[in-house]
Amino acid sequence: MHSIPFLQQKLEKEFSSLHFGHEPRQLYEPMDYMLTLAGKRLRPLFVLIGCELFGGDYSKAMDAAIGIELFHNFTLLHDDIMDNATKRRNQPAVHVKWNTNVAILSGDALFVKAAAQITIFPLKSSDYLSLFCSFPKAPFDSFPPQRLPHPRMRLLHIFHTRTPSMHTISPG
Repeated sequence: MHSIPFLQQKLEKEFSSLHFGHEPRQLYEPMDYMLTLAGKRLRPLFVLIGCELFGGDYSKAMDAAIGIELFHNFTLLHDDIMDNATKRRNQPAVHVKWNTNVAILSGDALFVKAAAQITIFPLKSSDYLSLFCSFPKAPFDSFPPQRLPHPRMRLLHIFHTRTPSMHTISPG
């Protein structure tokens, strides 16, 4: 098994080479900016460590690890808007540096990129279905329903958090 600093170095190399595109600039610049505000990147690190713990090759899990981090950053973009946070990792939040609409669209694009990145990982097609059925539930898991501004959003929250999950991802 590789050391944590080794895996962190491999992750940072991957993230430093990750760019989303040039046009439309207002969509892609905020996405690149969000990734330059590098946090601890624990989620992708755990993916790589978990892969190695079960005898896998960390490099084969790299795309999935990146996808998990992109998904996390998508949730942070939207969270900053909902919390009216002006800073993210001591820098201006995306909705402050650009505007709310750009931040929402860039966050949504990060979600799409996360899904695309994760599907590079070799799973059975039924496992992808299970994974993507659980994606919409994830942002609701730790979000208090009383903070949701619209009754339909509160209803969605109740549906996603009170309905038992019917899907699991098999390791094979």
